[in-house]
Amino acid sequence: MLLYIASVLLALLLLAALALHYAMQPQRATRFLLARVGAALDLEITAAGKTEYQLHGLPTLVLRDVVAREPGTATPLLRADRIFLSLPWSTLRARGAVLEATRIELDAPILDLPALQHWLARRPPSPTPVRMPSLSAGALVRDGVVIGDGWRLGDLQAEVPSFAPGVASRLALKGTYPEPPFSFAVSGPLRWNAGTWSLAPARVSVRGQGEPDTDPIPALEARGDVALGEHLVLRLHGGIEAWPAAWPALPEPLASSRSPVAFALRYRGAVDLDDTAFLQLQHDDTAFDGSFRLREVLAWAGADPNPLPPVEGTLRTPRLDVAGATLQGVSVQLEVVADEAD
Repeated sequence: MLLYIASVLLALLLLAALALHYAMQPQRATRFLLARVGAALDLEITAAGKTEYQLHGLPTLVLRDVVAREPGTATPLLRADRIFLSLPWSTLRARGAVLEATRIELDAPILDLPALQHWLARRPPSPTPVRMPSLSAGALVRDGVVIGDGWRLGDLQAEVPSFAPGVASRLALKGTYPEPPFSFAVSGPLRWNAGTWSLAPARVSVRGQGEPDTDPIPALEARGDVALGEHLVLRLHGGIEAWPAAWPALPEPLASSRSPVAFALRYRGAVDLDDTAFLQLQHDDTAFDGSFRLREVLAWAGADPNPLPPVEGTLRTPRLDVAGATLQGVSVQLEVVADEAD
């Protein structure tokens, strides 16, 4: 993913520099240069909408209805209603040797993650480190979508006020997940260094979008570190404000407690969060230490009739009141049992 993002940014810089420098007719220049860029990246890239450029003041280029796909494939790996790029004259005069831009904007981009991963797997390894351009006025994404294998993130809004490799710039990102529906927001100082994006310290919030009595998504706040390179790495800690009413009812004395549920989350694996995550929960004197797969938990929250979530681990509590009996020094081992149909 990082190589793809870098390649697209560099390609846009080169396209803008050439198109604006030679002042060709926008549509003709766009077709010619997109074909050249596509050939270099082994992609078919088109921009069917009206192309605009401006040479007065700050040079700018606007592409519309942009589609990028592997040759011979039906699914584009990237689509965008509009891509806006502005850059200083110094970059134009350097003809791409200087990787400095002013601002990049993407309207309604749709990134297909499986198609992207398929393209990346076929790309030859880069002989040199990835070079990222600086953006003196930052970048903006409006109404973005990321499509994964069986999942989808929508309504993505992201902005950084500026960007330079190795320098922190504050990222603000928010979006939604459709089923079960929830919204999320992520913010913090974003850095690019040695092929890895990092967000540290990061702040993450999640809110369910269903009815309070039936919404399985808890309201939570977390802080920690996020890194994206060859793997996605999460180290988060925070609290769940209240035990959701849609979750299995807690026995006493947990049910009467109004304390938030503290948690710590660790993950290292695939970008789509399809690998195992490790979770620790603390609710007063009760503690859980275990693991789960996000895809399985979301399926359970959205439709699974099983009253217990698909998590594995150990629950320990000094006391539980169950069916009129008081249990002391309780330890419960939870395991995920495969569906017999599987």
